[in-house]
Amino acid sequence: MGTSSTIATCTATGTHDPPSPTMSVGRESLRCYRCLLVQFPTTDRRCRRCHQSVDPPPIPDPVPGTDIPTRPYTHPIDPATLLNLELTLPLVLYWLRLRKGMNLNQMAASAGTIRQVVYRLEAGKTIPRLEMIGKIAGGLGVDVSVLMRYCEFLQFGR
Repeated sequence: MGTSSTIATCTATGTHDPPSPTMSVGRESLRCYRCLLVQFPTTDRRCRRCHQSVDPPPIPDPVPGTDIPTRPYTHPIDPATLLNLELTLPLVLYWLRLRKGMNLNQMAASAGTIRQVVYRLEAGKTIPRLEMIGKIAGGLGVDVSVLMRYCEFLQFGR
């Protein structure tokens, strides 16, 4: 009886050794935004590979009361002026979630979706439809235009 529970515990943690009393199963993992290493958080919040902070750099808030600037229309469309959501949206969602002090489950519950959807968005494995972007933005307490402005600022620096 005791042996089977030890084996079941060991396979649940993914190791062949008995689990240590300090090992916690089900801890939240995070991704370093520089080297993209997925890891458990350390006490000093530094990456185990690149030794930089795992938290993304702060993005300044848009100044309240100012209009979001628009770029003049150019034809044909220059690819350099297109917003690349595949690169910027995962980082912005991760940064906003950390800034709000939410974990994946809390963010999913506030957006009315499941944790796996939020994980796939933050990992850059999927690009959401506009309806999902609206749900996620609402769950984070920001407007979709502000979310897109953060993405634009991250990509173009303006």
